[in-house]
Amino acid sequence: MKFLVFILFLASCSDNTSSAQQLTRKYFDSRDSTRGFYTVIEPKSGKPEILLVLLDGFGGNAEAFLTETPIDEKAYENNILTVCIPTGKRLYPDPTILQLITTTLKEVTTRYKITDDKIAMGGFSIGGTIVLRYAELSKEDPASYPFSPKAVFTGDSPIDLADLYRSSKRELEKNFPGPWLDEAKMIVDSLGHQFGDPDANKEAWQKINPFNTADTGTGNEQYIMDIAYRTYHDIDVQWQMENRGRSIYQSNALDGSELISRLRLRGNKKAAFIQSKIPGMRSNGQRHPHSWNIIDAAELIQWIRVSL
Repeated sequence: MKFLVFILFLASCSDNTSSAQQLTRKYFDSRDSTRGFYTVIEPKSGKPEILLVLLDGFGGNAEAFLTETPIDEKAYENNILTVCIPTGKRLYPDPTILQLITTTLKEVTTRYKITDDKIAMGGFSIGGTIVLRYAELSKEDPASYPFSPKAVFTGDSPIDLADLYRSSKRELEKNFPGPWLDEAKMIVDSLGHQFGDPDANKEAWQKINPFNTADTGTGNEQYIMDIAYRTYHDIDVQWQMENRGRSIYQSNALDGSELISRLRLRGNKKAAFIQSKIPGMRSNGQRHPHSWNIIDAAELIQWIRVSL
């Protein structure tokens, strides 16, 4: 089954960033101390040149995942403002999260005087799926989504939600024992209830799906032809077979590589598939290909600066 991420919130706010950084919460729902806020980390200079928006995977809030990656630390050193938006328990880019992204971008760009051509966005797992669809919508419907990122990255994200649905059904059929079966059932039940079968309800799925691998025509990917986009993956088929009973056909990398291939063939030479040289590892020492650390933070920040 394509991976989503369930991250344990292991550290408090004070543990998430280096001592020199200041992490500030901006509440949009003061009743929710877990996910009712977005987080702002100003760069060392205090005068950011670039805005980087980050989203975590399923269930993620706006700061706990920073224990899993030094991206915010590298941004801090490179005059980049980091804004983290809570993903919550979402399996697709619904109107609420899309509106939250727009509202946050409006507030932050106004406050820090950041222009539209200096916005980068990225996300891990389903957070990346949401970010990618937002980037498409900013071109498809600019009146509703007025902020268009110039650089986007996804970290082992299920960028084809219809394929995620089908892969989850295969997971249940294989019945390889483990907690991932509960995740597969949740995905099938939730997406199936909301949108029905992908083959029977193509229009409904196209509204939420960044990329439809099965559609060889022109899909939503047409809207990111002029955006610098890269997708990161730790391809460890042996680990998948031994630990999850999965083949490469149930990996997010398969759809990611197909999207990059199509983008490049159609002229977007700023699209890249990044096979991570860093083995996926959680901050608790657990080996797992589906981890934030597969993204080389220092190299990512330099790519953002060059792309913008």
